[in-house]
Amino acid sequence: MWGALPLLYSDGSEVSVDRSTSTASDWAGWISKEAQAFAEVVHDLGNGWQLKGTYTYIKHNEDADLFYAFGTPDRETGLGLYGYGSDYTEHNTMDLFDVYVSGQYPLAGREHDLVLGYSWSESVVDNFSFMDDDFPAMPDFRTWNGSGININLRDIVRGGADYKDRQRSIYGATRLSVTDKLKVLLGARVTDWDTTGESYGVSQDSKYSGVTTPYAGVVYQLLDHVALYASYTDIFTQQTEEDINGSRLDPLEGRSYEVGVKSELMDGRLLLSVAAFDIEQENLAVSGGFNPMTGDEYYESSDGISSQGFEIELVGEVTRGWDVMVGYTNFDMDASQQADENVIRFTPDKTFRLASSYRLLWLPALKMGVSVKWQDETSRVDGGAEATQDSYKLVDLFANYDLRDNLSLSLNVKNVTDEKYFTSLYWAQSYYGAPAMATASINWRY
Repeated sequence: MWGALPLLYSDGSEVSVDRSTSTASDWAGWISKEAQAFAEVVHDLGNGWQLKGTYTYIKHNEDADLFYAFGTPDRETGLGLYGYGSDYTEHNTMDLFDVYVSGQYPLAGREHDLVLGYSWSESVVDNFSFMDDDFPAMPDFRTWNGSGININLRDIVRGGADYKDRQRSIYGATRLSVTDKLKVLLGARVTDWDTTGESYGVSQDSKYSGVTTPYAGVVYQLLDHVALYASYTDIFTQQTEEDINGSRLDPLEGRSYEVGVKSELMDGRLLLSVAAFDIEQENLAVSGGFNPMTGDEYYESSDGISSQGFEIELVGEVTRGWDVMVGYTNFDMDASQQADENVIRFTPDKTFRLASSYRLLWLPALKMGVSVKWQDETSRVDGGAEATQDSYKLVDLFANYDLRDNLSLSLNVKNVTDEKYFTSLYWAQSYYGAPAMATASINWRY
């Protein structure tokens, strides 16, 4: 599917259909290919100093015949959806380079850490699409088998995009050892961004120079196994999302604060961390809906989005062979604009996660484990009607048996309880998560 399933019927009631329901046509397909190359060079400068450089090249191509179903269906007939087709190709190449020097320097009779670096990246995007603006009416989406709707994808030339993004940054950070118990972290990044080109007839030209994002932190060793910390950072990130007119949204800006405590338990086998955070964001990209005249989803800027909360996490080895990770997050969001209410609604306030594995001491070749993920209720309001996803949990099991050093058998069971749920209510459409599924495999390492 390009897009997903509708959430609401025209009478405002919620859509609930089989997980196998699909609005994909039988001719639709989306081929994606990506190649990557990576190189790294490390040079020892002596006296504990090191120079490191990395380069990554990524080439990404897409070739797709797509079908999008949009609209609000009737509850009784299932009619009311319309189709939109697109013949789409994209070529994207990315070059990423980073080089930095790190080491220690003396100051006031103590040794301190220092990192200085430079990064550069470039992304070139070239895409093109054809479309058919007839928007044919679909049959009942609940029983449709994907056949019977043929669209002339070359009927109208819609155009495409050809633009280039560049980013250059210099950065530095130091870890000051003020005392044996007190460490202070100071850093900053200075970045230049520029974009040239156009997207579907709309200029994407923009430039931001000398944007400085500082950060600072402090760590205090309260006891031998207990440390307190606090941190602050600015947020400034270029966004590629476009508004309904095809223009890019302004960069995401904001600030983040965090305070917490970390403690080692059971002779260092377990690490407990408790943190409280406060994040403020401006110009956060939020889905504005589907524009049938362009065939694209468009985005809007959300101003005044803030979140405050806390997180607890326990990681480590409880006993020999028994590893565990437990985490719980609880936070509240606020929005200064009524239009951003859905941002609060579709984001879960409470999440819990557990991952545990055990290797039998009397049969060390066998390792078994379980993972649990839970989140509370989420919802979305469109046209005055509300779609709700109740709280749900996902339970996965696994077992792995080592036949030899490089040969093993594994069994994975996903969604053991066969929970039926929407993966997200971020959009006005959504996907069902996968049902219960078991896979077995033979793993050979060489």
